[in-house]
Amino acid sequence: MPQRLALAAPLLLALALAPSVRAQPTDAVAAVRAHFLDHHARYGASERTDVAGLVVSASHTSRASGATYVYLHQGWGGVPVVNTSAQAAVSADGRIVGAHARFVAGLAERAGPAVASLSGEAGAEAAAAHLTRTAADWYRPGVVADSPGETSLPAGYLLPDLETARLVYVVTEAGPVRLAWEVLVDTRDGRHLWQARVDAERGGVLDLADLVVHDTWGSPAPAPAADLAPLASPPSSALLGGRRQGSLYNVFAMPAESPNHGPQRPAVNPSDPAASPLGWHHDGFSAFTTTRGNNVHAYEDRDANNDPGFSPDGGADLVFDFPFDPDLPPRSYLPLAVTNLFYWNNVVHDVLWHYGFDEASGNFQHTSFRLSDGAAAPDPLRAEAQDGSGVDNANFGTPRDGSPPRMQMFRWSPGATLDILAPPPIEGSASLGRAQFGAVTFDLTAEVVPVVDADGTDFGCTPPFQNADEIEGRIALIQRRDCEFGTKALHAEAAGAVGVIIYNCKVDAPDCNARSPEELLTMGAGSDGDAVTIPTVFAQRDTGRAMRQALPSPGVTARLHTAPVFRDADLDNGIILHEYAHGLSNRLVGGAQDVSCLQNLDQMGEGWSDHLGLMLTQRPGDTGAQRRGSGTYVKFQPTDGVGSRAAPYSTDFAHNAFTYGDTHDMGVAHRVGHVWATILWEVTWALIDAHGFDPDLYDADGTAGNQVMLQLVVEGMKLTPCSPGFVDARDAILRADTLLYDAAYAPTLWRSFARRGLGYSALQGSVAINSDNVEAFDLPPVLSAAEDGAAPAAFRLSAAAPNPFAERAALTLEVARTQPVRVGLYDALGRRVALLHDGELAGGVAHRLSVEAAGLASGTYFVRVSGEGFAATERLTLLD
Repeated sequence: MPQRLALAAPLLLALALAPSVRAQPTDAVAAVRAHFLDHHARYGASERTDVAGLVVSASHTSRASGATYVYLHQGWGGVPVVNTSAQAAVSADGRIVGAHARFVAGLAERAGPAVASLSGEAGAEAAAAHLTRTAADWYRPGVVADSPGETSLPAGYLLPDLETARLVYVVTEAGPVRLAWEVLVDTRDGRHLWQARVDAERGGVLDLADLVVHDTWGSPAPAPAADLAPLASPPSSALLGGRRQGSLYNVFAMPAESPNHGPQRPAVNPSDPAASPLGWHHDGFSAFTTTRGNNVHAYEDRDANNDPGFSPDGGADLVFDFPFDPDLPPRSYLPLAVTNLFYWNNVVHDVLWHYGFDEASGNFQHTSFRLSDGAAAPDPLRAEAQDGSGVDNANFGTPRDGSPPRMQMFRWSPGATLDILAPPPIEGSASLGRAQFGAVTFDLTAEVVPVVDADGTDFGCTPPFQNADEIEGRIALIQRRDCEFGTKALHAEAAGAVGVIIYNCKVDAPDCNARSPEELLTMGAGSDGDAVTIPTVFAQRDTGRAMRQALPSPGVTARLHTAPVFRDADLDNGIILHEYAHGLSNRLVGGAQDVSCLQNLDQMGEGWSDHLGLMLTQRPGDTGAQRRGSGTYVKFQPTDGVGSRAAPYSTDFAHNAFTYGDTHDMGVAHRVGHVWATILWEVTWALIDAHGFDPDLYDADGTAGNQVMLQLVVEGMKLTPCSPGFVDARDAILRADTLLYDAAYAPTLWRSFARRGLGYSALQGSVAINSDNVEAFDLPPVLSAAEDGAAPAAFRLSAAAPNPFAERAALTLEVARTQPVRVGLYDALGRRVALLHDGELAGGVAHRLSVEAAGLASGTYFVRVSGEGFAATERLTLLD
């Protein structure tokens, strides 16, 4: 880390005028510690000693709500137990809000001494050795090869980071709590950032997580050499109106989503003075005339070495005005691509700063102007344009607060399309998946013929084909199964095929149907693919079957074709925003030091990312019913296309009918995220329809529906527990509404959540799986009664069940509005024998109360509930 330099006078003045918000909120931390100590059993701890050593990982006070957020782990000997978690907010008036914890019991007996036998360096070596052994499982993420072989890593590919190594405890599946080294292992091309926890005594890897989020805009593949046009020299700064303009970026400016959504236009002096007080080209120590500053350093990385490459220079006047020609390859407009990437990353930084993703909560800045420790841990975003480590995708890696994240934007190979020209019943077009092998660009029209293997199957795996004479000069249609994609294509080419269509879903996938179509795959080469020269594409099962069923008579004629040039994700602003939002959700959910909280199957990271892309590219005049696709530009689709998801975003069920129940059988994070973003989009438009739309997204205090929604989503992330499910995130937004707006929007939120199956009775089950999710379309009873014309009830307390009970009885309590509530268990003589709850309860949520028989004698007991203006009693009987 570079030595801290003396600050210039203007920056000293800015720091003097700005309030410091990192002062440790000791009162709030103490209150949260006391809460978890007093209620340790509720969160899984067996005794107070289990939580006596709670370690604070992060804390900050929200400028929007005034609440202080505290994130903790269980600890032993001052060392955090990292796969436990606890968090709570303390409201401005001192109430505990949104407390969540997952503790382990018997920590003293399960944890060993905090003394490591291995060094951090040895731990890093063990992590690298493990990754080398398992390279075949992860080295080519997102590329499907049905029969992958051995994979060896290039020399120097793994880059352990010893500076960030730390000792932690890890709860193992076997039960013991092991001391471990937590180390980061980067990769030379930046496509992975492994967080490994290595047993500090034995050296084995206990836990492994990739902090780079690999999206499915397409699937990463080695970049072909088709886009190697000479780099044009950057033109000189343009003169506008006869004079030079300071800080001008001629880009596809907000709210344009891409070149398909609007032309280039100059954004003049767009930096926000509150979020970026020294502008976009000063990091608090140095001024730059290139695309570098306090929030982001944008540069090209076409050679995929993660070292900063070319950055355009705007000169002393900071004028970044570069041409764009969509008919030329991306390298020809590289200066514009880097500029557009720089502009949008700064825009989203500034907008989100106003909504609470600021220095205190862990945003991305070199110098934190409003924090007392200044630039102690610089972490500006590294944004890599036209990254050479892949194509057809983008990714984002988020380390802990204090280490810089990285965004990698890829070029997109010309989209492959299938046009079925005959017979008439199946005529039409369909998007196709690409292969890592064969022709990159193509345009061919031919008859389609299914292969017949030597064994009579149609998998293309057992030559010679029985119908080789029919295959010659035609497009071979082959089912997926039994051998590698490259092998199938090579056999077809040997038989004289001019192209190959491989179709089917994942092997034995039960969910491939019209409701949930299989994602299009990028096919790996396997052992034979490198020898293939003809076009090879992947079609969905329904497309392949339609052609198969039309054969042999009357026959199928098809055209396979691609666009003439690559496109650049650096100009698809929805993708830039999507990737940035991965950093947002990873830093806010669970706190800025726990960036692996969104690794579980039921999490919503991809959905939050899609939603942010939609929010910042909304335009006046948009409607909820219109179709909004994600990534339509790079997918060579019209602006109302489906994009990279199973359906476009729309409140119209004719375009998007997905509800919470559709996640039940989804095993892919992006498909789960699509449903979450669909739900958030429903809520967004319910608020806009009720409260209007305002294009000024910098006004976080605004009352328009889109401004309110963005504030609820960001504040809600801070209230969402580590490893969350949909119900957790829904409740967090409802709690955010209480903290920010005194629950003013609760009826609208509930109605729109319920419309998409995330109603009052919805169950998320285990956050590690989706198969136990249960959707519901009902409203809270209090709200339902009010909508039916009845006076809203102050509370609802269910009957205990079972009653009588022998081991455990449960009740549910719902209050009409958020308030402090006390729930006690009393014996027949009126003595309190247990305190079931004492603190805030969120309004409109069914809270489960549990009465445990352990330690109680048989007999009659009473649960007494008291809140603001109400009280109730429920009688229970405990049997022997």
